[in-house]
Amino acid sequence: MKQDAGRRQLAPVVLDDCRVPHLREPLRVAALVLALVTLASLLAWPLGLFVSLFLFDAPGSENNRVLVALAWAIWTHGATAFVGAVTAFVCLWRKRDRAAAIAGAVPLVHALVVVGLFVALQVFCGGQTRC
Repeated sequence: MKQDAGRRQLAPVVLDDCRVPHLREPLRVAALVLALVTLASLLAWPLGLFVSLFLFDAPGSENNRVLVALAWAIWTHGATAFVGAVTAFVCLWRKRDRAAAIAGAVPLVHALVVVGLFVALQVFCGGQTRC
């Protein structure tokens, strides 16, 4: 005699945000917050552009690879942030919440690269722009 013949079998849980409604709303809110933080970072970007011009004041600093990478990362942050925020809003509009969260997080990864390059400048060059 089968013991589980009277038991109801449960369907497997799928972690897709379209099929599990209770996961959709927090992901949507997170994507919206990421997109808004990304847009807010564009307000401080012109200050970073202005300060980055003075990175190459010291003689020989144009040969420092960490400094050149840091300058490029600062200069390209605006494009990355704008494209990431617009993509996140378009994905939210099309109800692609997971894609919106990923698109909103890409500029934050770019910001982590900038922070990592600042740390590398401190570690390898002692905070000096020429080393």
